[in-house]
Amino acid sequence: MKICFLSRDYPPYLLGGVGSYTFDLARTLVKLGHQVHVITQTAGAESELLEDGVLVSRVKPIRLRFLSLFKELLPETCERLEYSWAVSRKLRQLVKKYDIEIVESCEARFEGFWYYLFHRKPRLVVKLHTPESIVFKIDRIPADLDIRIKDVLETWWMFTAHALIPVTRAVAELVARHYKIKPPLIPPTYYPVDSERFRPNGRKRSNLCPQILYAGRLEIRKGVMDLLEAIPLVLKEFPTAHFNFVGGDAGVRHLMDRRIPELGCAGNMTFTDQVDRHGMVKYYQGADLCVFPSLWENFAFVALEAMACGETVVATRVGGFVEMIEDGVSGVLCNPEDAQDLAAKIIQVLKDRESNERMGREARKKMVETYSMEKKAQQMVEIYKGLL
Repeated sequence: MKICFLSRDYPPYLLGGVGSYTFDLARTLVKLGHQVHVITQTAGAESELLEDGVLVSRVKPIRLRFLSLFKELLPETCERLEYSWAVSRKLRQLVKKYDIEIVESCEARFEGFWYYLFHRKPRLVVKLHTPESIVFKIDRIPADLDIRIKDVLETWWMFTAHALIPVTRAVAELVARHYKIKPPLIPPTYYPVDSERFRPNGRKRSNLCPQILYAGRLEIRKGVMDLLEAIPLVLKEFPTAHFNFVGGDAGVRHLMDRRIPELGCAGNMTFTDQVDRHGMVKYYQGADLCVFPSLWENFAFVALEAMACGETVVATRVGGFVEMIEDGVSGVLCNPEDAQDLAAKIIQVLKDRESNERMGREARKKMVETYSMEKKAQQMVEIYKGLL
């Protein structure tokens, strides 16, 4: 098959799970014998290069003069429409040159807006990771005019697609409630995980000076403020515990910095800015426990990667975590927005090292058996074929 992904989030400009998903799936599809293209952004000159068998086209936004009147009022909307113009121009070239059969994109950023405003082929698949209109509400971001216009365009993009494919059942139900529609008919297709790259290193866990890892953006939706409130409670039982926060700031770090002196836990915390996926392996392998206390999560790549490394994960009982983790078997679930329950579950895992080791092994086994790259790629291929 001839498949093209539209993904502004893509290495080396990797901000979240959408880029990781696209990167992994594209390369696996090539290994299975398919022709794969990716259209993504660049900070330098535009290019078209073969990267591990994937033809990656990097484009820059194209200034549209008719949008200049709206840029002060709608800065992000205009920037996205200008980027979409560049993507759409490149997509038109690729369709003509390579006879693309399937285009896949996430729901956010309406990256192929201008192309699909005038065309119905190739077939468009929109993968439902989590619509931005929902994310903004969870992150408590006020809906100004710019955000409301982006929401309208995102909704148009989603319902222009020939197929909506949710990442999890939880995402399908959330989208159905938000847009007051029936859940998408296509079953969820979970993310794949590279269990060869993300694997245990044989390190034994310790409860003498336990290392607890949080990986992800510092964001309200990710529950980092709840984790911060849980830290002093954990330190009462494990005074030498150390909490490593790895990920870029998404507007919350100043709130954390203001609260940390009041909690008196600065000496038990380390902050590291965003680390690439290759570098994350050592952080997972060096942890005694990984914690993901999100208020909402579709199907967190960081949790998949941690579990593939044989780590026990404590995560909130929300979204895709419930579908990913069997509570008490392959990880531990806690209540969202509940620092006391989060602390109690962390302490529970740290106190029982044997149980911690066992859940880590079960987590690794599940990742290898259920979320293999080839299995998930083939599942997507079958969906693509059904649309042709």
